[in-house]
Amino acid sequence: MTTIRDIFTAYAPEYIERHPHLPTSHRKAIDALCHCRTGAYGSSLSACPTCGPHHRVNHAGGHRHCPQCQHHKAQRWWHNQLQKQLPGPYFLITCTVPGFPGILPTWGRQLPYHPHLHSLVPGGGLSDHRDAW
Repeated sequence: MTTIRDIFTAYAPEYIERHPHLPTSHRKAIDALCHCRTGAYGSSLSACPTCGPHHRVNHAGGHRHCPQCQHHKAQRWWHNQLQKQLPGPYFLITCTVPGFPGILPTWGRQLPYHPHLHSLVPGGGLSDHRDAW
């Protein structure tokens, strides 16, 4: 599976060369994502509870734009959002919209081009007197 780190490792040097005035913060982000969990930030030995032997675990860089490092924060954010939901059912609606203007293209896990929208829609509404859900 191709990762963001794979893409940056393969193409960042050429990109940086083509854009010599790239902001320092962008260069730092690229560098952090390229080195995350490679051993550049150190490593630890961890005993596997299943098979017994020790395994080397490379440390993460913790950069705020790294999808690997920020996964736990995204999960915490999602949990907090769930606490705010309105009573009633919700529905996830996914619409594939190839070529639709104004949509930021996204991709799936295998990185195919697949622009689409995700919308969380509450399955209910306010009463006519706006006093009940």
